[in-house]
Amino acid sequence: MKKITLFAGTLITLFSFLRYDTALGQDAPIMALDPTLMAGWSGNLAYGNTLSGNKSAAMKLSFPYSSTLALRKSVVAGFTKRLQSQSPSGAQAIAAAFGPGKADYETIYAQMLKTSALHNNDAADALTGLILVGYQIANNVPDEQVTAKMERAARAQIAGILAKMAN
Repeated sequence: MKKITLFAGTLITLFSFLRYDTALGQDAPIMALDPTLMAGWSGNLAYGNTLSGNKSAAMKLSFPYSSTLALRKSVVAGFTKRLQSQSPSGAQAIAAAFGPGKADYETIYAQMLKTSALHNNDAADALTGLILVGYQIANNVPDEQVTAKMERAARAQIAGILAKMAN
């Protein structure tokens, strides 16, 4: 898990070099500041998450994806190119680590998951890992405090959310 934390922390740091227009987040009403909107929104969530009635047929528990070396190289090249205008040093760091002839990030990710309950090439597992690492960073939680049971529980929650979104 320590390797996942280091890897995710590095990725988060590198992605933070990207700057987005902060005005984009100001277009929509902020529900928490308008009590009428917030009450309606939270009420809709409460009524929409009931377990009674007709359950969906066999909740999807697996979210596999496949990745080819060519696709991963294309992703790294595209990301490096977009990052170049915002942060030349960040783009250089990505190219130095994952550019042509360098490490394949899937190999590194698979190696990090060897001590984890999470698996490679599953979207629910990948999202779970990202959320757990973010939680660990934000709350200063050491790797040894995150157990396989915790990872599986978090993954079950993420898979449930993804299954609902797929319908």
